[in-house]
Amino acid sequence: MEFSPAAARHFDDIYNHIQVNLARGRILHDVAAHAGKSAEQIARVAGMIYVLESHTGQLQVETLERARLIVYWHMDQFLAQFGKNQPGDQRVIDSGVIMVALRQIGMRNLGFMARNEVKKWCAKPLSNVRFDQALQMLIDQQQVWLQKRGRTVLIAGNFYAWR
Repeated sequence: MEFSPAAARHFDDIYNHIQVNLARGRILHDVAAHAGKSAEQIARVAGMIYVLESHTGQLQVETLERARLIVYWHMDQFLAQFGKNQPGDQRVIDSGVIMVALRQIGMRNLGFMARNEVKKWCAKPLSNVRFDQALQMLIDQQQVWLQKRGRTVLIAGNFYAWR
């Protein structure tokens, strides 16, 4: 069994898409060991579909695409369970603590505050590292506003993003 020329091009596109998303800062980076095998798994599943459905000739794009959908669904499930920024991720838990503090600050119309002041409002004590990691996640998600005053960076909740 071999891929048709169109299926081979489609497989190259799939492979390249996966490789790009394995890079640092991309969605598959944190599950790279699992996701890096997905192109190979797509080819195997396509082969199984080809044999089970008694196809003849070259493997076509339609069969490859059906295999891609199956493997991507499994990869999405793996990512939801083990990827970063999932409900069990410590950064997500800590960011919730920071968001509650920012809401309390906002409800009192206290405006922008220095990170150490925001940290004091947190109901759960967070180490500097955990606070900074959770805050960076909130910044990346545009959940907070930043304002520079002199050499100090001040923080406020982006209440528009929380709706």
